[in-house]
Amino acid sequence: MGLTFGAAACLATLIWAEFAARPGRRAAYAVAFSPRGDRVAAVSEGEPDGTGRLWIWDVATGRRVASAIVPDRPLSLAYAPGGSAVATGGWDGTVQLRDPTTGGVLRSFDGHSTPVRGLAFLPDGDTLVAGASDGRAILWDVATGRERMRFDRGHRSPINGLAISHDGRVLAVAGGLGAGGVGLWDLETARPLRPTSLLAHDEPIAFAPDRAVLASRASGRAGGISLVDLDGDRVVSTVPSRGARSVAFSPDGRLIAIGDDEETVTVREAMGGRPVAVFGGHRHRPDPYGDAVRNLMAEVDLAEPRVQNSVWAVSFSPDGAWLASCGQDGAVWLWGLPGRDGVHHPDRMLLPRPSRPVWLPIFQFSLAFAALALSASAFFVMVKPGKLRRRTPPGAPDDVLSGRRSGEGRHSTHPPSR
Repeated sequence: MGLTFGAAACLATLIWAEFAARPGRRAAYAVAFSPRGDRVAAVSEGEPDGTGRLWIWDVATGRRVASAIVPDRPLSLAYAPGGSAVATGGWDGTVQLRDPTTGGVLRSFDGHSTPVRGLAFLPDGDTLVAGASDGRAILWDVATGRERMRFDRGHRSPINGLAISHDGRVLAVAGGLGAGGVGLWDLETARPLRPTSLLAHDEPIAFAPDRAVLASRASGRAGGISLVDLDGDRVVSTVPSRGARSVAFSPDGRLIAIGDDEETVTVREAMGGRPVAVFGGHRHRPDPYGDAVRNLMAEVDLAEPRVQNSVWAVSFSPDGAWLASCGQDGAVWLWGLPGRDGVHHPDRMLLPRPSRPVWLPIFQFSLAFAALALSASAFFVMVKPGKLRRRTPPGAPDDVLSGRRSGEGRHSTHPPSR
């Protein structure tokens, strides 16, 4: 019984320490380079007060330039073409324009009440487009904060991602429910364009440097990214992919980067899909001790499902020398690519993922040993003496209590009288 109690206390201690010291949940949802390529920004969740954070780093040194608290849970991010501002969109529908040097709020745009999952500036930098789960894409005047135009997909067609052609004439949005497909609008006339049926209705979505080519998940084709010529509504290339979550074109349009549910970032040739590079920094790290504890927890139905480190965003630097990525694991990476000058920069982690404290195993086993020792002590101190103690039945005579026995043929503890 004592050993059973000790084993139970040991198991409870291990599980309690596993929950108490587990790293907090922090996912990074968006990443973007400044127009000059000297800065890279990202947004992540998981602050202690339930808010998120905007991060900005210097690309050359990896040094953090600025960081600021963002209300609620930030989901989207866009750098202004002139580099003078950064826009963030949150879970509560908040859209804010921020100073990229200090992170301070310059202006807020109030028009959404649902998560803002897509942000993009028009090439002139005067207009900001925000797309939300309510199915609306709103064009905001950056200088005044006033609404210029809006496009509505309907309540059953939330916007999960959006993209603007490089000439600023076409807006493409990808929704989640409803009729599906990719919605297209002419930003000069505010009229909807004929939607393409060759692309799926969900993210990711991106325009190639040629405005006529749009990349998204292939409609009806499992495991691929289709490049569609919008003028002819025809597929010009299909790039292999499994569970794509994000996509971006290189500045020259030759390469396409895909972040997926397989915890990898793959760079391929846009035409033909030949692999160029694979980056696996977002993969789960080997953790034998943590796996052993989770297996122990599974025996008592307390194990949590393994979180998939999906890569939520990828972005090329303007010179094509860097590729940035961020994902469910909370990490932000800079991957070095051969630049125009032939220099291949080393990979760099800008924002590390939350990690298990190094003291956790010592702490867990110390508590478990203490619980086991305490249980063993209680067993020997309380249970063992109880077995040696003689118990007197109710109603026994007083001479029994005093150690005497009476009656013929019985002995007494007192010496015989003379």
